Amino acid sequence: MTVSGLLAISLALLCAAEAWRRTAWFSPATLWSLWAAMNLVVLYGVIAAGVHLPLLQLSPMPSLHLAEQASETALFFALMALIGPLSTLGLSRRKDGGASSGEASSGGASSGGTEALRAALGRLYDSPAAGAYAVFAALAAGLHFALIDKQALVLNTEYLSLADPRANGLDGAFGTFLNNALRPLAMPAFLLAAVRGASGDRRRRWDARGALIALICAYAFAYSLAIYSRYLMVYLFVFFLGKVLTRQGFGLRAALTTTLYTALIVAAFAVAIAGRGFQIQGLASIGAVLQNMELGAAEFLALKLLVTTFDGGLSFANALRHAPDYEPLYQALSFSPLPSFLDGFAKIEPLMSRRINIYVPMSAFGEAWHFAWPLTALFGLICLAVTRQMTVGFFRHRDMVTIALYPVFLLSLLKFQTYSMRTSLRMFVAIAVISFIACRLRAARERARAGAAGAAGAAAAAGEPA
Repeated sequence: MTVSGLLAISLALLCAAEAWRRTAWFSPATLWSLWAAMNLVVLYGVIAAGVHLPLLQLSPMPSLHLAEQASETALFFALMALIGPLSTLGLSRRKDGGASSGEASSGGASSGGTEALRAALGRLYDSPAAGAYAVFAALAAGLHFALIDKQALVLNTEYLSLADPRANGLDGAFGTFLNNALRPLAMPAFLLAAVRGASGDRRRRWDARGALIALICAYAFAYSLAIYSRYLMVYLFVFFLGKVLTRQGFGLRAALTTTLYTALIVAAFAVAIAGRGFQIQGLASIGAVLQNMELGAAEFLALKLLVTTFDGGLSFANALRHAPDYEPLYQALSFSPLPSFLDGFAKIEPLMSRRINIYVPMSAFGEAWHFAWPLTALFGLICLAVTRQMTVGFFRHRDMVTIALYPVFLLSLLKFQTYSMRTSLRMFVAIAVISFIACRLRAARERARAGAAGAAGAAAAAGEPA
C-alpha cells in the first residue's frame, strides 16, 4: 500500500471515529466516513492481490492496472470522508439526548437516550404518517402484483427478464416507474415491522396497519427472492437495525440474536448471488437454486460480499481511466428532481450516458468527477447537506419521519458507488427535504405546546389570591 493510500484510509477512519464520538456508530455521518474508508481498503486490497475480479467471478468490475489511479482515488474518498464529521458539527452526546443513545447502545451507563429513542420509534409506528405510508405502499405493491406477469413471477427461463419492465408485464412509463420504485419503497416497512411494540406494548394485537406492513414486507421480499435481488440482504439489515435501536440491554440473548441476523444477511446475499448464476428465475426456481448452492464456498462468498458492497473505490478508479465527454444537457438533467419520462432524461440516457464496460455503468462519483467543476462542487455540497440533515434529524430532533427514511439514505449511499447519479440523487435529496420539513413542523408544534403551557401557567398564577 502506498503512503497516500495509508494516509487516506487513516483520515477516513479518524473521521468516522469523530462522528461516532459525537453521535453513534449507526449514525448517517459515521457510516458515511466508515464507508469511504472501506472503499479504499477494498481498492488497495485488490491492487495488492493483483487479481482480475471478473476472471474469478467475484465481480464484473475491471480490477487490473488501477495502481496509477489509486492516489487520485484516495484523495477523492478522503475528501468524501470529511463529510462525516462536518455533518456532526454542533452535535454532542451530552447536549443532544438522542445522540446519547449511541453511548447507551454501546454499553454506557446512561440509558436515558436509549429510552428516548425507543419511545420515538414507538411513536413512529403509531404515527399517522406511518399509517398513510402503509396504505400507499400496500397500494403500490397491489398494483405491482396486479400488473406483473404471474406466470413469469412463478417461473421463467429468460435470464433476468423478471426484473425487466419490458418483459415482466410492467411496461410503459408508469409500469417502469412502479417496477423501479417498489423495492426501495418497501424498506421503511421492514423498519416499522421491527419497531412494532417499541413503545412498550409488546403484546399488541395485529391491526390493519400491522397487517398492511406485513403484506408489504412479504410481497417485496418474495419479489426480490424471485428475481434474486440483493435487496434481500438490505431488507434483513434494515429489520436488524430496527431491532438494535429498540433493544433493551445486552447479554447472551442479544449476542445470539445478532449472530442469527448476521448469518441471515449473509445467507440472503448467498442466495441472491447463486440465483443470478442460473438461467431460471421465479418463486418456483428457489428449490433448484438452493439445491445447487455450494455451501462450502464460504470464503468465496465472503470476498464477493466485500468487493460488491464496497466497490466504490474500484468503480471510481476505473472512471478515471476514461475521459467521457458528457453533454451539458445530460449533466443538467442528472440533477433534475422530475421523473425521467417528464423531463426527457429517459430519451437522452441511452444516447449520452457512458459505461465502464457492458456490465458496469459509470458511478455517480465518476460522473461527478467528469462533469463541469461547478456541478462537481454542487454534488459534494448536496452529499454534505443531506448527511447533515439526516444526522441532525435523527439525533437532535429524534424525528420519526427521518428515522423511517434512514434505510433509504443507506440505499442511496450504496447506489452512488456503482450506478449513475440520476439513479439515486433525486431520492437522496427528497429524503432530506422531507426530513427538514418534518423537523420544522415538529419544532413548531413543540413551541406551540410550550407557549400554551406557559400561558396556562401564567393564567393560573394570576388567578391565585395574593
